[in-house]
Amino acid sequence: MRLEAIKSAIVADFRKYDGVSKKEDAKSANVAKKSDKASLSSEARTAGGVSADIRALSARVAAEPEIRQDKIDSVRAKLQSGYYNSGEFAENLASRLIRDFGFQ
Repeated sequence: MRLEAIKSAIVADFRKYDGVSKKEDAKSANVAKKSDKASLSSEARTAGGVSADIRALSARVAAEPEIRQDKIDSVRAKLQSGYYNSGEFAENLASRLIRDFGFQ
């Protein structure tokens, strides 16, 4: 007797959930019948000019040499002079870290 009561309760729950899923399927079928529309904001319409600027900047960057010999020479000279082991360098580095991470 007790098992029959549990079984009927479970069957009733399944029917309830089955009805919900059928209703959701019907709603999604109605939504699928509607057509989608899209529109562009004025900012998006003017983005064509921005992309032209990006292309121009990309061309300028591509024209620059990959290796900047002047920077390499500067770092080599500082390494040879011991600058990176000096207190001056440590102070500059600490100041920049504090400033860049917003502790100042």
